[in-house]
Amino acid sequence: MVLTLTDSVSPQVLVDNLIPPSTPGVTIQNIVVGGSPQCRGLFSGGTTVVNDPTAGFPDAGIVLGTGLITALNDQDGTENYYAFRTSGDLDIYDGANTGYDACTLEFEFQCTNTAPGSFSMEYTFSSDEYIEQVNENLGFSDAFKVILNGDNLALTPDNEAISVYNVNEDINSEFFVFNDPRPNQSAFPDFEPDGFTKGLSATGTTQVGWNTLKIGIVDVGDYYLDSWLFMKSGTFACPQEMGSGSGGEFVTI
Repeated sequence: MVLTLTDSVSPQVLVDNLIPPSTPGVTIQNIVVGGSPQCRGLFSGGTTVVNDPTAGFPDAGIVLGTGLITALNDQDGTENYYAFRTSGDLDIYDGANTGYDACTLEFEFQCTNTAPGSFSMEYTFSSDEYIEQVNENLGFSDAFKVILNGDNLALTPDNEAISVYNVNEDINSEFFVFNDPRPNQSAFPDFEPDGFTKGLSATGTTQVGWNTLKIGIVDVGDYYLDSWLFMKSGTFACPQEMGSGSGGEFVTI
């Protein structure tokens, strides 16, 4: 069992897989990507590799990473990393440590509704920072965000940006899957990341007219120990009814 992975796809192909052109009531413009072409692409076959339905892992969609997305197959039992030697992104991470190897996708979209409406997308965050950074707590935890009109929607119940420090075996553990990298102990030996969140939903409220969406992930402090963000295809929703708020909702799918 392997993930089917295709990197270096065009920005339009990324968006078309995240939000199929047949999605009703949505217009998209000004697509921009950041980072190496090898950090972003398409994936399919997710539920054959992470074959526990309680994990809520997406079967297909787009993936952004701080390293090669083609390194996602097979648990190597070590600490995977690839240094693109590209810059960070201050929208995704602006902390005390330096950011590197940012991988981003951003665009503007407009819904046909004439009043503010609800918004949602499903995602999974995965990382080889597990469990080293949980134990060492040195501030090198990679960062990611799903930013709608300036607000990050990928948050814990305490409204903190999700990272290995606040979703792991000890904290918010009900949302975490440990993929122990030691030989013969991985729950999912065909999947590289040493840990990942269960399927989560980023929800918020759109505004009338054009909205901005930026999705990204970045290495923090050094180039080592890569992380990847999976966004489920077809889960973008921009319905007519009013949403419940502008912040993120931390729920499993």
